Amino acid sequence: MSEVGFIKETIELPVADLYPLFPRKIELKKSGTYKRIVSSIRELGLIEPIVVVERENRYFIKDGYLRCQALKELEIDSVECLLGTDLDSYTYNKRVNALAPIQAHSMIDRAVKEGVDPDRIAAALNVSREWVNVMENLIKGLSLDVVRKLQKRIVGKNIFLELKKVTHDRQLEILQLVEAADDYSVKYVKALVFGTSIDQKVNKKGRPRINPKEQEELAGQLKKVETEFRRASVIFRDNVFNLVKLSGYIRKLLANDNLCKFLDQQYPDILVEFEKIGSDPSLNV
Repeated sequence: MSEVGFIKETIELPVADLYPLFPRKIELKKSGTYKRIVSSIRELGLIEPIVVVERENRYFIKDGYLRCQALKELEIDSVECLLGTDLDSYTYNKRVNALAPIQAHSMIDRAVKEGVDPDRIAAALNVSREWVNVMENLIKGLSLDVVRKLQKRIVGKNIFLELKKVTHDRQLEILQLVEAADDYSVKYVKALVFGTSIDQKVNKKGRPRINPKEQEELAGQLKKVETEFRRASVIFRDNVFNLVKLSGYIRKLLANDNLCKFLDQQYPDILVEFEKIGSDPSLNV
């Protein structure tokens, strides 16, 4: 669960199943903001997700009431949402990066390919033309595995720009370290890119000059990488050791015909899983 009050993965929900968190009295037909939202969604699709909270198996709109009404007007049946973790009354706009960058890229790329002028996209989203260009070319130069892993991750777009500075293999290595440390900050990724050997960089000219303050920050991030890697290695080694011991114990249980017969009659699903673990050659000692 995230410290910013929402889960960073999006979920798809039926628009008809979304309810206002509190009563709203807005004359939609007279609202210029609402008309712009309808126009933007019609042109580009939904760029900024709706934030919802779940209570008693119902989803309430935490942020995005107008977007939800626009989707209903456009007869769009389902929408990807951010799942909030609290009922605070403030808006999430200041605490989320709108949409997962790759999702924003896909929408903008599709709009451009369908003939929508980038300047029109920038005007509709109230962003700069440069931002549209960056998002349009966001995944160029990235490994397909990296793109898949970051498909719905809400991270800073500069992370993608940093990853493009290294080879595909190194991109995946960096992302694995980021996942292990659960730190998707740009500074952390930048530190890993900075510490990459020349032969794994796209630009072979060497490391750029940096000021002392930035160098100190990067050194701290690299030290953090090393610490997290050692910690993860110990946990992994312990978990594998315990799993191997458990596998041996399960094989002994499976050698007991009476026990297997009991499990088959009362807990067949457990027996199937036990048999999978007991027959896994990678867990043999």
